[in-house]
Amino acid sequence: MDNMVSVGQQTAVAPKTSQTEMMVNRQTQEVQGAIFMAKKFPRDEYEAVEKIRRSCQRATLAEQAIYSYPRGGQNVSGPSVRLAESLAQNWGNIDYGIIELEQKDGKSEMMAYAWDLETNTRVTKIFGVEHKRDTRNGSYALTDSRDIYEATANFGARRMRACILGVIPGDVVDMAVNECKETQKKSYGELPSQEKINKIEKLFKKDFGVTKDNDTRAMTYGEYMKGCVKGEKDIIFVNVSWGLGIGIIIDGKIYTGKSGFSGEFGHTNVFDNEIICHCGKKGCLETEASGSALHRILIERIQKGESSVLSNRILAKENPLTLDEIIATVNKEDPLCIEIVEEIGQKLGKQIAGLINIFNPELVIIGGTLSLTDDYITQPIKTAVRKYSLNLVNKDSAIATSKLKDKAGIIGACMLARSRMFES
Repeated sequence: MDNMVSVGQQTAVAPKTSQTEMMVNRQTQEVQGAIFMAKKFPRDEYEAVEKIRRSCQRATLAEQAIYSYPRGGQNVSGPSVRLAESLAQNWGNIDYGIIELEQKDGKSEMMAYAWDLETNTRVTKIFGVEHKRDTRNGSYALTDSRDIYEATANFGARRMRACILGVIPGDVVDMAVNECKETQKKSYGELPSQEKINKIEKLFKKDFGVTKDNDTRAMTYGEYMKGCVKGEKDIIFVNVSWGLGIGIIIDGKIYTGKSGFSGEFGHTNVFDNEIICHCGKKGCLETEASGSALHRILIERIQKGESSVLSNRILAKENPLTLDEIIATVNKEDPLCIEIVEEIGQKLGKQIAGLINIFNPELVIIGGTLSLTDDYITQPIKTAVRKYSLNLVNKDSAIATSKLKDKAGIIGACMLARSRMFES
């Protein structure tokens, strides 16, 4: 077991040998310069929290963010190494790593650490790793340096994770975990594992002809069956929420594409910007025409000195601002929020004009969270559509706001399930 002693403001593991002490002292000296720079350029905690939140909205991180394994008849879970590293990177001014202190007698003496350079708070763990690998057929010694490195790195990663989580505020860690869980829900539903999802999907498909679908297509079908559609058969539904996607109905049938990935409208490369989309690429439409874009732009403009009802709320850097709060402020006629929504509507309308030129639909429906701003978003869209689409085409295409609002998805999912149950 690790011996624990108080270091700075946190708990740390005490070094066991003079050599270890020398290594710790050397590492301490190396960090002094970094501490100076960290205090000269301190983190913006509000911005750091937002960076963490955005990173946790990436499906690739969220899927790997929480470990889980059975122990004593229960399931043990918590933040993964991958999430801990992302937290450290986005929180900023944190030095962390794993160091081999000594190799002796078939064993490595290791140190894992995390150091908040601003607060000079440090957590350190000293531990040993035997140079062996356990298999079902017994253990064998590791002699190759690469195998030894792999073994020490694997053992060290878990301890480094604990060190990182020891220097980052607990409420920030909890927020990140919850955000990752929400991202997982959007991708996979409430089920805890992809394996279970696959099994249930196969069961429903076999017995009832029902399978899974994405939220935008469900919203599209909901509007088609029970919303604002009045006999139209060729429809485009634009889901302007935190992200951006479209649902397509052609001749009364949902269009899914060959692999089921149709509708990724938000990832059309449109802008020459340096904003990284959650898909990992730059220049996506979603980076400047979505709920996440509205959230980011509003914060940036207020931080630059522009005024809004939300100014004090944002500048106080307390609880993170939600998209629902911004929407509510738009509907209370806040000039800055309205201006940003209208700018987003213009950008979005220009690209919808392209969709109209391609598909020549009877109806375009604006739905999702931003549709709750009603004319503030739809009027700029209509203006841009008239400006950028072909006259011969746009005269055939009406533009309407979602009738079902936030109920479109659940109604559509039920309707899709019902229709597929009775398909021949």
